[in-house]
Amino acid sequence: MLAQKTSMPIEVAEKILVDLFNQKILQMVVRVECMNEDNPHYVKFNSLKEYYKASEDEECPECGASLDWKKAKVAFKRGIYR
Repeated sequence: MLAQKTSMPIEVAEKILVDLFNQKILQMVVRVECMNEDNPHYVKFNSLKEYYKASEDEECPECGASLDWKKAKVAFKRGIYR
């Protein structure tokens, strides 16, 4: 989205976001889609450590359906996390 809003190359936007994360200015969040077709929703992991700790056969804690690990999305949250 940063690249789209500013018309900068995606590689540059990625580098900026990673640098801001490394400086603890942004927090990283990983979203994994639940495969429940009747009630689409996501499971959120608040860190890479939490995401990597989860196993691929883990089910959605909300409804028990499978999670679509192949379509995990990374997002960044504003704030100072020092």
